[in-house]
Amino acid sequence: MNIASNTMNEFECNSKNIYFGSLARIADLKENPFQVKVAPREIWETGDYIVAQYIDAKGKRVDYLEHCDGTLHPLKPKDIVVGALGERCATQEVVGSWKLIDKKIANPTLDHICGSGMFGIESSRSKWHNVETSQFRYVGHCFRNDKKVCVRDFAPATTTAMPTCPIILIVGTSMSCGKTISGKMIIDIIKNDLGIHNVAGTKFTGGGKQ
Repeated sequence: MNIASNTMNEFECNSKNIYFGSLARIADLKENPFQVKVAPREIWETGDYIVAQYIDAKGKRVDYLEHCDGTLHPLKPKDIVVGALGERCATQEVVGSWKLIDKKIANPTLDHICGSGMFGIESSRSKWHNVETSQFRYVGHCFRNDKKVCVRDFAPATTTAMPTCPIILIVGTSMSCGKTISGKMIIDIIKNDLGIHNVAGTKFTGGGKQ
């Protein structure tokens, strides 16, 4: 990995304290060079990859980052995280958006609104979610050839062809409304009652829908 930018020098960045949130799993930022530059606010968008520095929690708690491989990393002061600007509507945990970030400050404070490396500003939190949102300082955007690097840059090409097998789509309006449990029950019925054993299931959800 090679991060080239004057903005990073003061943070003494090296491979020991740079971590990639799971939102970067789809990207090649870990393998290929990119530059870090402060981007003008008018070009910020959902899904932009950014670099941010963790602010010390002052011993009150341990904050974690979910790595690309799903493991959890306990954050330490001055850790640098590569994540993405995002919007989260997890009503039973945290709701927030990057659009609420202070526009008047060049290096604003960011809330880590999802453990995957999603950054924004928390607007509300469920009374059942008693974990405080960790805070970071914006360092800059990830750039290549003077162009922002975004989550959508790495999205696979889609096809208009539809699968020939029957499809059951389960749509839920909120967290914990029973989508996964319903899916498991339906699969059980298909396999045990209908005798169809070639059944596949997938879940399209989560903070990565950038």
